Amino acid sequence: LLRLDKQSFTNVLKIYFIDGRIILSKLLE
Repeated sequence: LLRLDKQSFTNVLKIYFIDGRIILSKLLE
């Protein structure tokens, strides 16, 4: 069972969001 508090969940979302932006910018080049 994986327990995530609000802080760590927000951090995970930020990491995925930043990674997604990097991938998008590379695709758009």
